[in-house]
Amino acid sequence: KNYNPNKKYPREALQQDYTLLRHILEKEHPSLYWYTPKDSMDHLFDAGYRAIGDSMTELQFGWKILAPLTAAIRCGHTSFSMSKSWNNFVRNKAIPSFPLYLKIWSDTMVVIYDLNKTDSILKKGTIITSINGISSADIIDIMFDYMVQDGYAENVNYLRLSESFPYFHRNIFGLYKSYRLGYLDPHGVAKSTVIP
Repeated sequence: KNYNPNKKYPREALQQDYTLLRHILEKEHPSLYWYTPKDSMDHLFDAGYRAIGDSMTELQFGWKILAPLTAAIRCGHTSFSMSKSWNNFVRNKAIPSFPLYLKIWSDTMVVIYDLNKTDSILKKGTIITSINGISSADIIDIMFDYMVQDGYAENVNYLRLSESFPYFHRNIFGLYKSYRLGYLDPHGVAKSTVIP
């Protein structure tokens, strides 16, 4: 009941948690270096430690520090999740997000549902070519850096993004009052629009 999602944890406390996580992974993870060599993992561990800000919320710590680290391990059974308190806090709440659900392929994003019911431009089947100036392929590549997978088998992440694109976009790129989208009209002509 008293959970505050905006609570900032001191840098020292987060660094302690991070150091404990590193110790556990290095000591107990059976495949820590199967896909990412030890020197590369050491570099990622050190970079994550340095990236811990003066203070961070649980959400910031999870998505900016832990998600890229666990994704680099490339083990589908090793990921982070938000605390039970966070999950209880957001349950049944309408949270602002990117307004489009998209079907995702390796370099293509297609509208499958628009949360803005009055939008007459971005209909089901519209191909999205960019969001806020970032190409579809680059967005997908960036998002994959935050998502776990087994080795180099990316198929499951295309499904995850297709099911929950607004969730991942919000947590990886943040929220915006409006989004500038590039898209192809029904005739294949490149156009752009701004959506709330």
